[in-house]
Amino acid sequence: MEPSTAEHSAVPSLWHKLVHGWRGLLTVQLLPWFVLGGGLIGTAAVCEQTRRFGVLEHQRIENTLRDGVVDAIRNKLQTDIAILSGVAGFFNGSKGVNRSEFRTYYESVAINTSQLRGVQGVGFSRWIPPQELKSFEQRVRGEGFPGFQVRPVGKRDHYSAIEFLEPFDWRNQRAFGFDMYSEAVRRQAMERARKTGSAALSGKVRLLQETEEDLQRGVLIYVPIYRDRGDVTSSPQRELIGWAYSPLRMNDVVNSAIAGVDNTDMAGTGVIVFDGDQPLQRNLLFDNLRLISSGQLTHPSFEPVQIAGRTWLVGVQLPQRLVSPNGINAAFWINLLIGSGVSAIAALVSRILVSNHLATRQALEISQAAIEERAIASTVFEESGQGIVVSDPEGRILTANSAFCQLTGYRISEIKGQRT
Repeated sequence: MEPSTAEHSAVPSLWHKLVHGWRGLLTVQLLPWFVLGGGLIGTAAVCEQTRRFGVLEHQRIENTLRDGVVDAIRNKLQTDIAILSGVAGFFNGSKGVNRSEFRTYYESVAINTSQLRGVQGVGFSRWIPPQELKSFEQRVRGEGFPGFQVRPVGKRDHYSAIEFLEPFDWRNQRAFGFDMYSEAVRRQAMERARKTGSAALSGKVRLLQETEEDLQRGVLIYVPIYRDRGDVTSSPQRELIGWAYSPLRMNDVVNSAIAGVDNTDMAGTGVIVFDGDQPLQRNLLFDNLRLISSGQLTHPSFEPVQIAGRTWLVGVQLPQRLVSPNGINAAFWINLLIGSGVSAIAALVSRILVSNHLATRQALEISQAAIEERAIASTVFEESGQGIVVSDPEGRILTANSAFCQLTGYRISEIKGQRT
């Protein structure tokens, strides 16, 4: 026999209810995970936005500090160049400058110029034709320096000698009489100054003033001095008197420069200066926190700076207390912590609500099943052809079905409460 149409329709209907019931139950049970996932996704979005703002803030602080450091260093050197230009003017305005006059000039400048902090000295190196070398040495010996001699000793095509250098302390006395033109790096800067008539900055050198104690990297600035202010490019050797110059100890100069940067973020900030346009170890001039030697130079921001015909690469690296280059700061961690915590709490609350919902649903299903069972029992009780009577433990009749009433002839109202 083929199943009836009612049986065909009942099977899909039952399957439909089972499938939808299973899906609904699964959706409810996964709700806490949906809440947790949604919260974490929202937290990630907020944290990413915070990180991007942090990157922009890092760049802003970094650029501001770097610009401040570059300006401070440039101003420091420009001030020193201005002082050396004043020395050149002093020589041009006098037929002859003696040691006492040079000292007086330096002291007047030192009193009124706080920018001399960090500058090792202000000096004059004379250009000496080979035929005038001996007469020059004799003249200086006659000024109270009996052992004076141009160093290094030996025959050369050209000579120079440090004649004046103030303050004339023990450090600067070590350089007295030195022929800077005999050394390649110094000579390159002196020649550039001589040919251009402008200030020239040298490459990295070890200053003669240095000892093994507190050894610093050094550079020199030269400003040429001529007898005639005319065209300096014509017959420069005959017109050149010498160079006003300053030896600069880099630690002293840069530290004094950045001390004037008015920015609270400078505290703990690394400042790095290289000679040239590449961050090469051999060209390092300044590293206040020793980031390179300690391997902690990780994310510096550099800017090339043109100073007196030479390029310096000046960089800064922000301290860890400020925003890192990837934008992660305190706000990022706070948002991450709060967002994760709120997401977890929301998921836990959802889990509790789901558990209560499932428990209530189960209780309702049990109650519904009991109701259905009672309904079935009631139907069987009333429709049965057998007489059925229900009594309490003492035998008193509580109820009876229709078949019982038909068999006995009694109505329910007549037998209820009577003993069987």
